[in-house]
Amino acid sequence: MKVFKRGIFSFIKSIIIAIVTGVFLWFILGLFEWFQVNQIALYAIPGGITLILLYRSFFSENIKIEIEEDGTLRYFKNRKLRETINLKESMVGYSVKTRDGSAEVADLYIYEAGAKDITIDCEPLGITKFYRMYEEIKVYAKEQSDKLETKQKNKEEVEENPIKEK
Repeated sequence: MKVFKRGIFSFIKSIIIAIVTGVFLWFILGLFEWFQVNQIALYAIPGGITLILLYRSFFSENIKIEIEEDGTLRYFKNRKLRETINLKESMVGYSVKTRDGSAEVADLYIYEAGAKDITIDCEPLGITKFYRMYEEIKVYAKEQSDKLETKQKNKEEVEENPIKEK
């Protein structure tokens, strides 16, 4: 069994970003006279946003994907099993959007015969783990052979591997 989960570096980075965002917002709001008079708002707004970002770091971005030797993929989010997929009866593809060399969005698309289409946000894994996981998935599933690379107006690079119909 192969297991792909969020790395510790990604987790620590999310926590640092949440704290820095809260401190920065507190500093900016402190420059306004209204917030200097209303101390509760000065601390509540940045504190609330920091808590939301920390919640997202701990729970929303906590993913794990297991791939069994028999071609079964299990997707966990927040330690709960969300999907169990038989890769041998599925078609897979992906979409990765990068800006300045770092992945901003990494989505895995899975189409099961006779079932719903599944999109998994794999950005918390990091781009290296995502590509390793995709190579492992390709062993079991059917994939689109053509890769489309385009550049968008805002200098984002998009690499897609969309699914074709049979």
